[in-house]
Amino acid sequence: MYSQINYHGKPVRVSPLNYADLFKWLTNRSQGIPAYVLVDMTTQEAQVVRLDQPIKYSESEPLARNIDRYVQLKFPTYMFDEKSFEIDEDGTPWWIFPVQKRTIGLFDGTDIQRVVLVNACTGECQDYAIEDCPQWVDRAYPSDLVIQQYNWSGLYSGGWFNSWIGQKNVVRTTPGTDGTLGYNYIAQNDDVYLYSGVSSVTADNSIVGFILVNQRTGDAEFFSVAGATEDSAMTSAEGQVQNLRYSATFPLLLNIEGQPTYFMALKDAAGLVKMFAMVNIEQYQNVAVGNTVAETQQNYLKLLAEQGVLDATTSESAVAAASGPQVTGTIETISQAVIDGNSHFYVTLADGATQVVTDAQTGERTSSDAPDGAIYDFALPGMLEIVTYQTGDEVSFTYSEATDSASSSADGSTSSDTSGEATGADTEGTAGGASASADAGASTAGTTGSDSAGTGSAASSASGDQPLTLTVTGFASSQGED
Repeated sequence: MYSQINYHGKPVRVSPLNYADLFKWLTNRSQGIPAYVLVDMTTQEAQVVRLDQPIKYSESEPLARNIDRYVQLKFPTYMFDEKSFEIDEDGTPWWIFPVQKRTIGLFDGTDIQRVVLVNACTGECQDYAIEDCPQWVDRAYPSDLVIQQYNWSGLYSGGWFNSWIGQKNVVRTTPGTDGTLGYNYIAQNDDVYLYSGVSSVTADNSIVGFILVNQRTGDAEFFSVAGATEDSAMTSAEGQVQNLRYSATFPLLLNIEGQPTYFMALKDAAGLVKMFAMVNIEQYQNVAVGNTVAETQQNYLKLLAEQGVLDATTSESAVAAASGPQVTGTIETISQAVIDGNSHFYVTLADGATQVVTDAQTGERTSSDAPDGAIYDFALPGMLEIVTYQTGDEVSFTYSEATDSASSSADGSTSSDTSGEATGADTEGTAGGASASADAGASTAGTTGSDSAGTGSAASSASGDQPLTLTVTGFASSQGED
């Protein structure tokens, strides 16, 4: 079980460890489960967080400490919905149990009226009314229930007869792949929002808008945006790389330079993120792909300019801003390393290196000194041109302002989450007026209606002060020597 949450302002996925079998439980039940796994959705790094007080209440407990049995015996009159596993701001693990109520008769009109929090280490229970739910809780409303409630609203808002005859203004959320529910998650303002497209029940080849639903409060908002469905965009993106046989994940809706845009990851047969794609919603034949988020955004902006959607001046400024700061300097050291099977060249620059930053709105360029003591990461094969440079050469390139660790490759292809359905972008914009942002790397979202994900690599983060490592996104000029 993986749950997507916000932790210290960052989107992460968290999962408890389980006993592998009955014999493992028999030999370890007195000690409990010593840790949980935390996956950073920005870098795809997984960290095993060891606890001073172990987890005693879990799904893999077969007897009285089984978390479902324990909570139901504590609250015998409550009807619980789908639970989730979260951690508070102190890193303490909790089980979150939404409590159902029926608003139509005995069986229909399911809603959430309360939420029960159970400390996974001590078994302490806290019972809150839904409006009093603590701020750190991100998933009081289960995703499937949110989709079901919106579909009820879309079906019956004009009355029962209208749902069958005429079907005026009758809408529903867009389906996912293979008949599953289609939705995604957006981290925003310390909450997790569920996103789904909305289409008419009479014509499901296009969307009429999308919804954002706060999973802590249940508050929903609809934004009107007409265009292609997510499924059509996914097919269009897969067609762009059909020779590689990559599969597209369920997309996010972003605003790129005023253009509503689907953003998605492209995964190989093993479920690893290999490329990214951006698809224009109104003209979904306009598809741009790239090995990194920054490269994908640059290619997309150039494509929009070629198609006349953006004027040349706007496109040039946007591409420059999306590329990141442009650094020019003399190479002081250059070293090669292999990280997770991928070659990287690490470069430092001599004193006197400068950088130019382009403002995305005005196109104004500001010059300043390059970051002091920075190490620049040129990841192959994307930055293959770096092999023609040597110490003493002058080089000019752009880099991502987000720092990256040495254990995460530039294309976000480390193996930490293999079954999620979407990847966030290192872009931030407003989609239909709502701020929609996501972070770079293979951040995943449960679009199949399940929060389960593949097991991440359990690599703990390095401790202590680390040199500033910046990921290079492209060359600004070629001045290397053989």
